[in-house]
Amino acid sequence: KPVRVVVSFATGGTTDILARYLSQKLSESLGQPFIVDNKPGAGGILGNDIVAKAAPDGYTLYLLQPGVSINPPLYGKVPFDPLRDFSTIGKIGDSTTILVAHPGFKANNMRELIDLSKAQPAGVSYGTSGTGSIVHLAGELLKQRTGANLVHIPYKGGAPAIADALAGHTPLAFASAASVQNHLKS
Repeated sequence: KPVRVVVSFATGGTTDILARYLSQKLSESLGQPFIVDNKPGAGGILGNDIVAKAAPDGYTLYLLQPGVSINPPLYGKVPFDPLRDFSTIGKIGDSTTILVAHPGFKANNMRELIDLSKAQPAGVSYGTSGTGSIVHLAGELLKQRTGANLVHIPYKGGAPAIADALAGHTPLAFASAASVQNHLKS
């Protein structure tokens, strides 16, 4: 039967693109269908829960994100145990987190961003792939260390957050470098 590859973020983001690439290569190599199943929401908890409850028969795979270990301390009770409910096959790669801005944003560097955010009572909003994601925690760390007045806008994945930043709906987005590299080049 087909192998289900669960992705806990929306289509078009780094994890989704990687899952689709790997699924295609595994399918070609093993002659077995691999189907990507996007289950975004709740900072990855929805996808984590699906995989944690799946039969341990090798027909459900998951591109595990750091959120699986971040969710319990962040949310308290979650419907899975990160140590008990997942078995690691291997590491696929690393990702670099960057902060990007809409081209019309008034700040051109970090100092200007911090000053601008502090001067605006409502702050400056930034989009991420969701609450509890690594990129969300990067934004919170920036706020904590600099006193910047930043407002988190969670999305169900990196692609929608980046799309809104490109369209100017949110001035900033924290994202993986891989997910924005083509936009930065253009």
